Amino acid sequence: GHLLLVPKQKVSSYEDMDNQTHFNMVLTSQRIIKTLEDHFSTDSTTVSMQSGGVSSRHIHMHIIPRTEEDYKHNDQIYERIDKYEEDLMGINEYQLVSKDDQVKLAAELRDVFARNLNDEA
Repeated sequence: GHLLLVPKQKVSSYEDMDNQTHFNMVLTSQRIIKTLEDHFSTDSTTVSMQSGGVSSRHIHMHIIPRTEEDYKHNDQIYERIDKYEEDLMGINEYQLVSKDDQVKLAAELRDVFARNLNDEA
């Protein structure tokens, strides 16, 4: 599950982000990472914060659960991020994950996050 974290406040660049938005993104990303790693039984996560990009003209964070064997060369993850953004914009001729699978995974993760939030309360 590749997840995008986008702040409610529209911020076009990293240097324009206020401290509270930055804090909220980092705190939220920590909670997301723990939930995804627990749910998918992964041992690491790649986090990439981007100012703008193909899919969004404001700051956003890619959160990608990882395993030791997922890429032969660690930097190949950035090619996947590029393809993911192109896929969101309909630039690719193929999709990394079908729309049906995206909908199923979103529903599954919605339930997982809801349970985690209830457990923390």
